[in-house]
Amino acid sequence: MVLQRMRLLVENVKEMVAARMPDNSLQMLFTGFRLPSPLGDGFRDLARPELADLRKKTKDSLETILQKGKLDVKQCMKDLLKMLPCAEAYHTRLGLGVRQSWARASVDFKELKNGRAAVSLYLSFQPAEGDVERRLKDVSWHEQKNRAHMLGSTMESLVLAMQAPSATQISKTQGGQIIATTPYLPNVLRRYVQLYGAPRKLKRAAKVRRDSGQKRKHEDGGPDGSEAGFLRRRHAAVENISAASSSERQSWLAEAGVPAPDPEVAARTQAKINAQPDDKKQPDKVNLCHWAPKPRSMEAVRPGFALVPELYDFSSELVRKLQFHGFQVVLSGGGGSGLFTFMDKAFKHSSAGHVVVVPDLRSDFRAAGAIVARLAGAFLTSVPSMLAQKPSGVQFVTDVTKKKRQVYVDAEDDRYPLLHGVLVRAVRLPGSKLEVLALPKKLVAVYKAHKDKFGARSKPWLHARMPLPVNEEEAGKMRLKQPYLACDFKTFVEFLEGGVEREAVCPSFGSNNRS
Repeated sequence: MVLQRMRLLVENVKEMVAARMPDNSLQMLFTGFRLPSPLGDGFRDLARPELADLRKKTKDSLETILQKGKLDVKQCMKDLLKMLPCAEAYHTRLGLGVRQSWARASVDFKELKNGRAAVSLYLSFQPAEGDVERRLKDVSWHEQKNRAHMLGSTMESLVLAMQAPSATQISKTQGGQIIATTPYLPNVLRRYVQLYGAPRKLKRAAKVRRDSGQKRKHEDGGPDGSEAGFLRRRHAAVENISAASSSERQSWLAEAGVPAPDPEVAARTQAKINAQPDDKKQPDKVNLCHWAPKPRSMEAVRPGFALVPELYDFSSELVRKLQFHGFQVVLSGGGGSGLFTFMDKAFKHSSAGHVVVVPDLRSDFRAAGAIVARLAGAFLTSVPSMLAQKPSGVQFVTDVTKKKRQVYVDAEDDRYPLLHGVLVRAVRLPGSKLEVLALPKKLVAVYKAHKDKFGARSKPWLHARMPLPVNEEEAGKMRLKQPYLACDFKTFVEFLEGGVEREAVCPSFGSNNRS
């Protein structure tokens, strides 16, 4: 029921976005400048047909914009493809915005005049808040309290602000508590019903029995009686006991030799029964009891070390806020030395809570800092949420010292910088069961030996993995020969982690956090 409601909500949001902002609108056409771009290397994990379709849509939108701007389409596309790697580097490594990244790339390539003209066209396009107000007048009509969501938001954010519940209704968890299942879905359902009403349930009327109103006999014709007769006799006995008075019940118990119930025990039992919500009169409370049981108390985790991107120094606001909450800050600079220092400190103080801060969770979720968070069991969050004193992210659980893993990573692979060094450093940690092999042939030999010894049902790919090679021919051969051993980078990163805690909060940030 709740899942069906969520599907209807998502479909409603998609229809509203498509109606307010169609594919041929300027807002959708200028999404061709997004970073990371499908024209680069940021979408290699997608399937080939899906990637080809996405690249075609991006090229069509860019060509349409250039034609309307009366620019040389072919030359502008060539220049933009040359500037794209530089813009993606500014966006992913330095955490700059999309417009800032394209502007910095345009300054670096002063000789590409056509490309700079295209970037200038993109920078000059700025949708006004008045356009947003005109497109979403119904927000001011129906959602007076949510008008603050319209300041500096995208179209998708505005539509979700109308549909999704408020932040106070989603979860009321506090620091030092764990709730097994959050009441998020029941809150979404309740808010949706309050705004739009519940659908009618059309049920077919029950057929009237031919012997309705007639009292049935308890005995059945057989010598021992049938199952239906036994059920009817039991139902009649329960009705007689329910209709009897308390004195009659006590006399029946005395005749049967059963001791009378203790009044104090009966009162406590009845109080517990009355405390339970009625499934007919209070269905919402019953659903919440199923979704969110009582929270279990847990001792608060003391703050440990925090890994901060190298573009921030010790005098920055981000570092000062982390130090104010009790974290010892480590900068991820020096060609990976900061990452190695953080890993050593995190494993040495494993009882503390550690934090890894990246510029953007979406683009840097599989970067070197995120992999360090997986190996060290740290809380991964972003710079904007940490600056806002409301860190949201993922709490990883490390099992490097428990589970044996054997991997191979090419040290000269530019797609994943510092990955080989991070894994080699993780091997040297005390009690680590991670092993980095020097050649892919050794990993294949280990994989086959495990498969021959324990069989294919033992799932040897859960103990040995490697990312696909850069060369497409070698990657295709590896997929045919060893389809489970070689995998894409996303699967390889998930192979390194030991799981996540769904309801965990950032260490030192709870209901009693300081501002």
